[in-house]
Amino acid sequence: MEFGAVVFWGLLAALLAAAFFAGAFWEKKRVMKEMEEQAEESDSEESSDSESEEEDEEPDYSLKMVLCVRKDLPMTKGKVCAQCCHAAVGAVNRARRQTKDLYKAWQRSGCKKVALQCPDEAAYMEICAEAQKAGLTYYAVCDAGRTQLEPNTFTVVALGPDREERIDKITGREGSHPLKLL
Repeated sequence: MEFGAVVFWGLLAALLAAAFFAGAFWEKKRVMKEMEEQAEESDSEESSDSESEEEDEEPDYSLKMVLCVRKDLPMTKGKVCAQCCHAAVGAVNRARRQTKDLYKAWQRSGCKKVALQCPDEAAYMEICAEAQKAGLTYYAVCDAGRTQLEPNTFTVVALGPDREERIDKITGREGSHPLKLL
């Protein structure tokens, strides 16, 4: 191949790469702008909602989320934190869609979260089943197995956000599965 052809193809490749990255940059800016506009719209909707209602009254009940962490698994503190984050984010996303009023009240009340020790997989599965039966929002994390655990290992389940008394019927001191603090 001639030197001129090499230069031509090299320049063409560089230009294509530059065009690709420029396009990606502008697409990212466009998406970020759309997200900002959507956030502003939702903020204005929330403020108009609260203005149209008498007032956003605090509920006469306490709200919380609990994170039930399996203690029979060999997870480092960092792994436990990551799994708890997965559970909390998953539960919050579900609550925003399924129980919007509870979610908003929980947000206004400070987003209380409690981490609990779940002894083993059997208790974990029973807690998930009871949460589903009770109609609670919950999110069960199943690890992909890329680092410390085997694939498809259930690690943490988040219950809520919901009323404390509903969650405590499952994980509270007098509940069907009383769990200790993590």
